[in-house]
Amino acid sequence: MKNLVTIIALLFTVTLFAQDQLICVSGSAKSGEGILKNTEETIFKAGIFNNEKLNGAGYKKEKNGNFYFSNFKDDLPTGFSVYFIGEGVKQHGVFKNGLKEGVHVLMFSDLTKYDLITYQKDKEISRKNITVSLDKLKDGCQGDCENGFGFKADGPEILLLGFFKNNAFIRGEIINIPNNSSEFYDFENKEEEKGMYISSDTENGFIEEYIVIDYFESKNINKQKSSTTVRKETNSFIVVSFDEQGNLKNKINNF
Repeated sequence: MKNLVTIIALLFTVTLFAQDQLICVSGSAKSGEGILKNTEETIFKAGIFNNEKLNGAGYKKEKNGNFYFSNFKDDLPTGFSVYFIGEGVKQHGVFKNGLKEGVHVLMFSDLTKYDLITYQKDKEISRKNITVSLDKLKDGCQGDCENGFGFKADGPEILLLGFFKNNAFIRGEIINIPNNSSEFYDFENKEEEKGMYISSDTENGFIEEYIVIDYFESKNINKQKSSTTVRKETNSFIVVSFDEQGNLKNKINNF
């Protein structure tokens, strides 16, 4: 009886391992652009790979439903990232070696409520609730649009929601009302590589893209390195890489 229980346990473990084993459906899982999934399609990895680990613009979805858009380093989210870990709709903030650092913004579905959560090595230190009102946009800034977290209109079609420094918008979300799209980015971070997340609700479905770019002193200079585009409702992906001159290097997709 003991041997039978042991055999059943081993078979169960092997089955779970097989379900979580990732297979490459496009590109390469070892080096370059790749799209991976498990047989049950509950785990996905799409992006730039090096030594079988995400290294560059990428998307990772875990079996529990958590997902990350980030500039991965050895499979760990790094730098400015957009992600979901079971709270709200999604969050954005900075990761260091896979750990949340500094102030992260937690978004909710009604688009008026936000939590500012401060982390230190992935440990939550503090949390502040923020409520904004679309009806008060005409009155100017809500919050602190000089040196803090604020919400204000930038013309008739653009909304700014995030962090300001010396009256300049440096990190957060730019909402384009006519295009039904938004961009998340971090201009304050002066690392060599940084990320920008773009989402757009189109006629063909909701599209999300994470782009790794060179740091640029001027917003008019944008040298893209790699990008991963995701349509989660159909588990479709586009992975693109560029050479040092900014020219298209390679592109794969399963759209």
